[in-house]
Amino acid sequence: MNTAIKHSHIAFSDDSGHEDGRFNSLCLITMELSQLDGLKEELVAILKKSGIESEFKWSKLRSNSAKYKFCAERLEDFIFSNLDKLRVDILIWDMDDSRHKNSGRDDNENLARMYYHLIQNTLSKRWNNGSTWLLVPDHQSSINWHTLGEYLVSKKHKTMADIFGIDEGGFVNLGLKIIKPTKSHEEPFIQLADYVAGLGAYSYGHHTKYHNWLQNLSGQNSLFSNVINPEVLSSTEKVRFPLITSFTEKSKKHKKKLSFQKTGGFKTNDPRENINFWLYTPQHSEDKAPIK
Repeated sequence: MNTAIKHSHIAFSDDSGHEDGRFNSLCLITMELSQLDGLKEELVAILKKSGIESEFKWSKLRSNSAKYKFCAERLEDFIFSNLDKLRVDILIWDMDDSRHKNSGRDDNENLARMYYHLIQNTLSKRWNNGSTWLLVPDHQSSINWHTLGEYLVSKKHKTMADIFGIDEGGFVNLGLKIIKPTKSHEEPFIQLADYVAGLGAYSYGHHTKYHNWLQNLSGQNSLFSNVINPEVLSSTEKVRFPLITSFTEKSKKHKKKLSFQKTGGFKTNDPRENINFWLYTPQHSEDKAPIK
């Protein structure tokens, strides 16, 4: 790929899935290219200070690894302290909804379509139309990036309407100049995207147990029962549940319109917010995941 192609903005992405397989997520971090060097320097310093020698991964957040917990807390601080310089958009989808619960589902192709929806919405609706983009996704994704690139940059691709179920007027010139898949250990922003994508899927997959844990922690269950039987948390939950709490508290502190309890997981009420959790819902009865 010719990385010498000029662009004004840059986007990083990674996808994640809850361990029970029901909820999947995708995170896109976007910013002006002029902000990249300063933000990356800060992010690299966080990883180094936390003792992360290889790469930070959501899957490594367990109670026997304190450095990953401390790093996650610092990554959250980094996000909220830099929302004037970047956007974090997270798309989450439920494999048990009417769109996805069908036999023969092609998960790789479905992921490509979700990538399209998130990229199209973020680049065309949340940034200026004159922006030009470099997309840096995790190279381990199962997506055919060449094919996705054709979908994204062409308003007249003959199969786009059929593939995405969107009329011709729904496609805009995104200004996407190049897609450069990159190894996650070489790019700290992909590692950051991995964390937020993981947090988004986990907030839905573990919502009920987290809610019960929070009630036990606050003693609210005593209003309904004389005996409190706190649920036994796994080593992973002992680390990740407090991170859900801290993310919620930081959102409130920064006056972000982020819902959790009523929505069954993180969901931003106003998608114009610079941190935007979006739970995908089927758009119509014919909105179905692709079949192999």
